Amino acid sequence: MGDLFDIGKAGISAYKNSLAATGQNIANVGTEGYARRDASIEEISVANADILSISNTSGLGVRMGGITRAFDQFLDLQLQNSSSSFAFAKSKAEILDRLETVLIPQNATVGTRISEFFDGLSNLAQDPSDLNLRTLALTGAEGVSRAFVNLSGGLNDLRSLTQDTLNLAVGEFNGTLKDLSIVQNQILGNANKKGAPNILLDQRDTLLSKLSEFADISVEYHHNGGVTVSLGQLGAVGTLLEGNFSNEIEFDLSAQGTKAHLIGVNGNRSSVHFTSGQLAGLISADSLVGTTASDVNALAQKFCSELNTIHKSGLDLNGDRGGDLFSLKNVEIIQASGNTGQSSLSVIGYSEDFAGSEIKMTFNADRSAWAVMSSNGKPVDDFNSYLDLDGLTVNVQGTPKDGDQFYLKINENNSLNMKVLISDGNKFAAAG
Repeated sequence: MGDLFDIGKAGISAYKNSLAATGQNIANVGTEGYARRDASIEEISVANADILSISNTSGLGVRMGGITRAFDQFLDLQLQNSSSSFAFAKSKAEILDRLETVLIPQNATVGTRISEFFDGLSNLAQDPSDLNLRTLALTGAEGVSRAFVNLSGGLNDLRSLTQDTLNLAVGEFNGTLKDLSIVQNQILGNANKKGAPNILLDQRDTLLSKLSEFADISVEYHHNGGVTVSLGQLGAVGTLLEGNFSNEIEFDLSAQGTKAHLIGVNGNRSSVHFTSGQLAGLISADSLVGTTASDVNALAQKFCSELNTIHKSGLDLNGDRGGDLFSLKNVEIIQASGNTGQSSLSVIGYSEDFAGSEIKMTFNADRSAWAVMSSNGKPVDDFNSYLDLDGLTVNVQGTPKDGDQFYLKINENNSLNMKVLISDGNKFAAAG
């Protein structure tokens, strides 16, 4: 039989440690990711005593059986799924709220400006010779043009914001995955027969919860405290973390859409998709904003084409046939920052053959000529001071120096470039 003093000492020590665990729970009540600790008290019997005993009918007091975390694997998996669904809805809703503001501004929509323009045309049709009505009609046309430009610019800015947010989220996702891999290595290196240290398991679960906010993940828990993390429900998309190895996600963002790839430790790339989480919400929102921008461009092209056709069939105050009223074409001139010469460019017209391409012009002093390269691969001959690109004429003024460069960005028909080509009311072909 154990000595009464030893039994009492063991009991006091055990319950002191139990109270310490309770105090730890109270102290960390506001600590993010902390899981409640439960201390178990067990009897020291003859079978598990550390000292010799001559009796099997009496115990030797109590001792701490261990400190366990309050952890439910099923509830944790449910929480991860719920976090993914909530993050998907939240991230998409934030972009859609901004999209609604862009499409329906406080002052007036594109539809409002088009209605005002048609009202002005109806009034002008009653008296085509009235210069005031002609001016008002042109003002209405300018209003339509500005509305399309503002709408297109707002959509482009919103898409840039969405893709920038997506890039930041991908960086955080990969960073969280890397941190989880580090914690996993520590867990596997410190695991013993009673399991991994509780503080490491808390860190593991916190990182898994954060990871689930970015994407839909599936987690397989192992007895040694390690986990296998995969992308998608039931891990059907790809493995993110297994053992000591982790992969990462990479996105290719373009005007045509967003593509995601899983990059393995050996550099292999495989296409992946997201169905839930912040990343999926941003991808869905980016696609919707891109579709909306395409619809706006299509509307602007249809509007300009129809109005130009009608305007060309009319007569202005001078009795001449009308020309194009609206244009969606634009050529942007960019001068290289390292230019040392005194040359400048002027462009007139537009080239359908080079639409959507970039023209690079480099001056060669030995040949006193400009070498031209087109991003669409179409050959362009060198020139001295004048270049004709199938309707787009380029004139060089001033004296260039060797190595000077200019870039011409020939934008495709886009509502962002919409402008009214007529400024004189007399040129408005309002008569039949």
